[in-house]
Amino acid sequence: MTKTLYYMLDLVDDAGLIAEYDDLHRAERAWPEVTQGLLDAGIISLDIHRYRDRLVMTIVAGDEFDPADKARSEGASARVREWEK
Repeated sequence: MTKTLYYMLDLVDDAGLIAEYDDLHRAERAWPEVTQGLLDAGIISLDIHRYRDRLVMTIVAGDEFDPADKARSEGASARVREWEK
């Protein structure tokens, strides 16, 4: 079985910062270690959509995925922790 999770976030309403966010989060810029970390955590797909300063992230994951699992974050590679900063 799978579950779908939705998260919404409002960005700071600053065109320059939003452009920087968009550039950093283009799919082709994703670090392979981050993509592998998502798969290892049980995430099947992750999509982020933006409308003005509102983000909507959709995660499809296996039932074993627990977004509150702090051990998963703490056990992430140094490269994944660097991305999360």
